[in-house]
Amino acid sequence: MKKFNFKKLIIITALGVSFIVGEFLGVVPYIVARTASSIYTNLNYPDRKLKFQSGEYAYGFGDYSVVYKDKDENNVNFMLTPKEFPIIIIWDSIKKDSMKD
Repeated sequence: MKKFNFKKLIIITALGVSFIVGEFLGVVPYIVARTASSIYTNLNYPDRKLKFQSGEYAYGFGDYSVVYKDKDENNVNFMLTPKEFPIIIIWDSIKKDSMKD
């Protein structure tokens, strides 16, 4: 029984360390930004058939920038915040206006 608890502790510790390393390397925020923007696009623009192209931290803005292509090959951009856990869409190029207000 103690062996099982030790294995469980090692697995939990390894997952925690992986999450922390991923956070520092920018992997976790990238995955969160991609997932949040995908949910947003599927809920708000299901008819546009948007396909993910790229996502990166935009240092000049201090937020994540995510780019999709629509069925006509036009770029659609979204900005997400905060830096550490980007789940809030603050700008949508389809709506063409800031959503911060």
